[in-house]
Amino acid sequence: MKERVFTLEDLERYMILCAELVDEIGPEMQPWLDRFEMEYEKAKAKPVVTESAVERIRRKLAAEKDETSPPS
Repeated sequence: MKERVFTLEDLERYMILCAELVDEIGPEMQPWLDRFEMEYEKAKAKPVVTESAVERIRRKLAAEKDETSPPS
């Protein structure tokens, strides 16, 4: 099954909907609002990936190798 990806705009709409449900139905809907708020904040904080995982690991290993190499 393909994983569903939500955009920030999707999450904004769901947060508004959940907030309306909390106001209309009551606190039993609060966990839904809390979850969408958490996902929204997490999505906003995601770093922009500009390199592949392989490039990142190769760069990390090269930096560690340089640190442990004796000076010339």
